[in-house]
Amino acid sequence: MTKTDATAAPPRATREKGRAREADIIAAAESVLAHQGYEQFTLRNVAERVGMRLSHLQYYFATKGDLVRAVLAHVAATYEAKHREVLA
Repeated sequence: MTKTDATAAPPRATREKGRAREADIIAAAESVLAHQGYEQFTLRNVAERVGMRLSHLQYYFATKGDLVRAVLAHVAATYEAKHREVLA
C-alpha cells in the first residue's frame, strides 16, 4: 500500500454510514442524559443503549465530555432550526 492509498478518503458509503452511526450515538446519548442525568451518564451506558462495544463508541467519541458536547451541539442546532422555522 502506498502512502497515497493509506491517506485517501474513505469511500462515500463508508462516510455516510459513519455519520449515521454517529447520529445514532448522539440520539442515544441524549436519551441517557435526559433520563439518567449527567452523574449517571457514562459512555458504557450509551454504548449499551446503541448496542455496540464501548471501544467502538470511543472511536467516535473518546470521552464523556466529547459526547456531551456533541449532544449539546445537536440540541442547539435543532432548537435553532425550529426557531428559524417559526420566525420565517
